[in-house]
Amino acid sequence: LPEWLQLNLVSLADLDFETMGPVALARYPEDFRSAFYPSPQVQNVEQLLACLKEEYSWWSDEQTRPCSFWRFCQGHSLVQSRSFDCRGWCRMVPAVDMMNHDPVYNIDWNFIPEGPEENCRFTFVAKAVRRLRPGVELKISYGPVKSNARLWYGYGFTLPPAREPAYSFRVLPEDVPHLYQKFLPKSSPKDKQALDLESARIGKYLVSELRACFKQGSDPLQFLNEICEDRRRIYEKDASLEKHIEALHRNMNAAQPTLVWWASDESPPCSKSCSSEGTKVMAASHSNSIAASPATGRGGDDCERTDSRPRLVEDVAAAKDEKGARAEGPIAVGRFAEDGLRVKMSEYVCLLLHLEALAILRVEIESAKNDDAKASHTEAPHKGEAASENEIDGPTRLEGGSSPSPSPSPTTSTSASPVCRDVIRGRPQLPLAVGLSKKLAKYAVQEQSAKKAA
Repeated sequence: LPEWLQLNLVSLADLDFETMGPVALARYPEDFRSAFYPSPQVQNVEQLLACLKEEYSWWSDEQTRPCSFWRFCQGHSLVQSRSFDCRGWCRMVPAVDMMNHDPVYNIDWNFIPEGPEENCRFTFVAKAVRRLRPGVELKISYGPVKSNARLWYGYGFTLPPAREPAYSFRVLPEDVPHLYQKFLPKSSPKDKQALDLESARIGKYLVSELRACFKQGSDPLQFLNEICEDRRRIYEKDASLEKHIEALHRNMNAAQPTLVWWASDESPPCSKSCSSEGTKVMAASHSNSIAASPATGRGGDDCERTDSRPRLVEDVAAAKDEKGARAEGPIAVGRFAEDGLRVKMSEYVCLLLHLEALAILRVEIESAKNDDAKASHTEAPHKGEAASENEIDGPTRLEGGSSPSPSPSPTTSTSASPVCRDVIRGRPQLPLAVGLSKKLAKYAVQEQSAKKAA
């Protein structure tokens, strides 16, 4: 075999994938659950592990089983974390799968089709996006807007919070059956799939659920608002998040609001993973460069993830047992604690962003209604026709540049959450929340206007 392929195979053989969800849950169930609860990642991994156990049981005869269940989970984690998607198919690309992830990558990749469509072959092409000096680490992107929750579930690592490009939260219908019954009474939560909330985009399934609310006579914005409020309260009861949530709200309510949830005068969770000036630069400008690889979490720029993780206890279980597997011990607590904290705070921030975006959108809707009412009284001789036209034009104006901030009605201010009241009182709005409110307006408000016009 070529030397580069031998190196690739040796590196894969040394990986234990203990930070990947199924392996972590099977190996350290209690430590895993305590670190990630109340994140929906716990249920996601439990469901995945149950599926793997079912697949493994297909080999009913132990003599014919190709490996132990432990190795089976490791094999699944290897393919999940190191394969490339090619039109829905998983493809393993030797050597390239060793490249670390970085939101600011220097290598772009793609599958180039060759031949006719029905019998098409693909060539994997990787190109540098700029001239690189000899010795510079090659980094690719595993996804431009993947949150720490999605990175951890798919690849077994998280980024320092200052370098996280987006936030996400997965709503499991079985966690909020009362809200589905309230807003979507004609459909059962058991028939629903998970609802993904993301700060960078509006998913197709979320759009379909908002439209389903319209069809069943419910308020889609209130449906989303109550889901976020319900889940937010659970996170705020988590003692491990208390000081981070307090810091987040202080920074959100500052003169120049930010989403920083770690203290500005201390290091973010990966204190040793940066160079000498790393943590100060990261907290101040969010420009520190750290990359991580799947499963191992190895950082770039002379950073080693295994050295960077804060240990809650002594690393007494670093030695391997006689079987070659890492001995079970307190090391798992420190390992999962950092990833668990980053994932849970990412999900909590996502919920707050959606709540603030909904509050901004509510204010803009009320403002548009007031403007339309004034225009209909002063300009339109036929009120019925003017009202119909204004209902169609109103939401379109909401997608413009500036966002009006009128005084809200008493009903709006009293029913809003604490986060919403901060927005209504005139606190500077977070750019991410403003952008998210415009995305929601495209799918929610325009749909409502079209229905009214019809």
